[in-house]
Amino acid sequence: MEPLVRFEDAGSGVGLIEICRPEAHNALNRIAQDEFSAALAQAGEDPSIRCLVVA
Repeated sequence: MEPLVRFEDAGSGVGLIEICRPEAHNALNRIAQDEFSAALAQAGEDPSIRCLVVA
């Protein structure tokens, strides 16, 4: 199963958290909430990330 939320280092101190539920207009269900929390934690552990973009 594809992840509902993805995190990536976009470079230059920017992290990108992408919600991938277009069929639900990116609403967060329990699984997406858990994945979003995990993505936030992952971003928080990376000292090079100084800004987060949520899309």
